[in-house]
Amino acid sequence: TQRRKMHGGSGRPHGSNSFPETQLSGIVVMIESQSYQQAADHLQALRLKEDSCGPKRSDYFSPPDSEERVTVAWRRKLCEWCYAVVDHFGFSREVVAIAMSYLDKFVCKQVEAGRSVSKRNYQLYMVSSYYLALKVHGGIDDPKGTRRRLPIDAFVELSRGFFSVEDIEETERCMLVALEWKVNPSTAVRFISTFLNLCPCWTVDGSHSAYNRAMSGIFDNARYLTELALYSTKLSIDTKSSLLAYCALLLGIQSVSNVPKQVTQSFLASLDKLYGYTPGSVDAARVRDSLACLSPMK
Repeated sequence: TQRRKMHGGSGRPHGSNSFPETQLSGIVVMIESQSYQQAADHLQALRLKEDSCGPKRSDYFSPPDSEERVTVAWRRKLCEWCYAVVDHFGFSREVVAIAMSYLDKFVCKQVEAGRSVSKRNYQLYMVSSYYLALKVHGGIDDPKGTRRRLPIDAFVELSRGFFSVEDIEETERCMLVALEWKVNPSTAVRFISTFLNLCPCWTVDGSHSAYNRAMSGIFDNARYLTELALYSTKLSIDTKSSLLAYCALLLGIQSVSNVPKQVTQSFLASLDKLYGYTPGSVDAARVRDSLACLSPMK
């Protein structure tokens, strides 16, 4: 449902807003001009938001001689816990990326201000980030027509009573101030969705079924790679979400065999024109290789 919504419902060209680009062996490639412009505008907004959030740094972890070390392994463990919770309750997995974004930015600010971060505080920051992300982005439709969210008491229970309602609420307030109330980050999944709206549609003997299958496969595979990347500090903290999404798409396209060559070329040319990313750049090659090492799609 999410992917169909991204591509305008049916995934088919819309009358006068489309025109054929090329035709070969029964394959007709179409570019939806209106959809393309909307995606380009949305991409510009995502880029401005990404640039305005400022850089994150993965060197905030505790030094080896610290008594209560905040390690990469501890961050990974908390990330796994977040995925387990959203899967149990049926919330969107993108919420985990949003929560980790809050956490990393907040902890970076704490470290830059000269404040030490204990293991207990780090866990409290994670619970509070998760609570905030689910409150803002994690509601799911209830059969009664309302939006269902986890109450704060549920987070007290999930932390096994380690943190109180007051602990979480106070940390949430501090976090909102530190984040300057920027609680809608440009995640890699949002970039993937927008990038794919720049991909030309094609038909095979008048049918869109091959296009729909390919777009679904590319999106699902690319999204899965960004979820794996969230465990890696180099990919999820030091790498821009847009670059991560771009490289995940490159691998996603490789995993799908029925994308016409001219479609791939046109798609990559659009990304180069609008965002300046190319497969052969040093940064793209580095991130793509790192993702490939994580990927089971080999």
